[in-house]
Amino acid sequence: MFGRQVAYVTKRPFVDEFLQYLNQNNFEVVIFTAGSEEYASPHRLYRNSRKLVDGKYVKDLSNLGRDLKNVVIVDDKPRSYKLQPENGIPIKRFIDDLQDRVEETDG
Repeated sequence: MFGRQVAYVTKRPFVDEFLQYLNQNNFEVVIFTAGSEEYASPHRLYRNSRKLVDGKYVKDLSNLGRDLKNVVIVDDKPRSYKLQPENGIPIKRFIDDLQDRVEETDG
């Protein structure tokens, strides 16, 4: 019998404070991950929720079932939100840099 694979995520510094601020100010937070369903099982939108556009998979915010004028997506790959670019907030890529202090990106 095989056990479940264990996955871990290193959180970007200050993400907890950011999420706490959003929670305290009544924002609804939805995590849309490019990870597999097995990896992201606590979330509701998975890799298979994306659409193939021009040979690349993109996240489709219309899958949220929300009024898109009230939706933003924060992502390190602008092509990920190609279907709704006006909703995108670009951020620098993060991989395990606990000294990361990014506040905004150029552009």
